[in-house]
Amino acid sequence: MGELIKKHKIALFVGDTAEGKTSWTRIRKSTAFNLSMNPVTNEFDYIADETPTTELDHYAPSLNQALTMYKGEPDYEKIFPKFFNMDVGSDASMPVLIVFFQEGLDPKAEKQTHFKAWQAPNARFVANELDSVAGTLTCDLYFNGGIEKGYVTVTDGTPVFTEGYYTADGSGL
Repeated sequence: MGELIKKHKIALFVGDTAEGKTSWTRIRKSTAFNLSMNPVTNEFDYIADETPTTELDHYAPSLNQALTMYKGEPDYEKIFPKFFNMDVGSDASMPVLIVFFQEGLDPKAEKQTHFKAWQAPNARFVANELDSVAGTLTCDLYFNGGIEKGYVTVTDGTPVFTEGYYTADGSGL
């Protein structure tokens, strides 16, 4: 039997982009990580088939979050202003990065520094509910415009995303 993937091995980051460089804040105090793929399908009733066929067109991923609100925590300080300002349109946009830390890419490395990752540069933050009794702020992140597939290189805890495939000799970039 393989290794069970634990919740801390899949990490969500939200970003700020300035001068073409993105700085990432890891969402740490969330009690939910529900990544929905939201498949978009079409049904065709082909004349040669007895029953209709469902074709998969694409996915429209979204991620539900329930952020436990701790004033001063970087994830709260990043998310709360979007809620408070009721950001819409491009103001509600933020890059999102999901790092799959269970998917190290250098089998010979003693300590992994490269991991599979998805980046959604134009994700939308949609506030749902602030529950002051539970101390949570719930929101959805919609990965508008698609997901870039690639990897992150982690140096001193900071991820840097590269679109494409990783190879140890750099030939897969």
